[in-house]
Amino acid sequence: FAGSVVGGFAALALLALALTRSGFLRQAVTADHFHDLGKLLFTFMVFWSYIAFCQFFLIWYANIPEETGWFLHRLDGGWRSMTLLLVFGHFVVPFFFLMPRTIKRRRPLLMVGAVWMLLVHFLDLHWLIIPAMSGAGSGRFLLLELTALVGIGGVALAVVGWLLAGAPLVPLRDPRLLESMAFENS
Repeated sequence: FAGSVVGGFAALALLALALTRSGFLRQAVTADHFHDLGKLLFTFMVFWSYIAFCQFFLIWYANIPEETGWFLHRLDGGWRSMTLLLVFGHFVVPFFFLMPRTIKRRRPLLMVGAVWMLLVHFLDLHWLIIPAMSGAGSGRFLLLELTALVGIGGVALAVVGWLLAGAPLVPLRDPRLLESMAFENS
């Protein structure tokens, strides 16, 4: 759940950046809105880290063989480097990168953070699923995974584009539209 929310906010930030850059949401989405998207991305990244560490700590401390084997498998061989990459890439680096206010308000930097979070979310999913399927493998990527990601991602982007083309992107009769467009972070 937490990883999916992080991926969702990263994708939402990228979509808002793309629609703003193309001119569709230029007047509706401001730097304050991107700042809030960056804060949500940061918050759920910290929440993901908290949940992941608590799960690891409780299972390790309980020392139940059926449960600890799951983590032992991911701390062995080539998976150890991916585990460390996730610790640093999904928490340490984004924590210090997304913390400053200026990063969240500058669109190119927020885009870099959102793309980074999507990439490490893909690594996280790979780390969760593949070790159980490949035994004590080295953690290498399979061509099938990348092909599936590109195929499903392409279909998802096509559906989103098709849905966005048929409706106004800014709600026309929303009574609080002007208030939300004039929103400012204090």
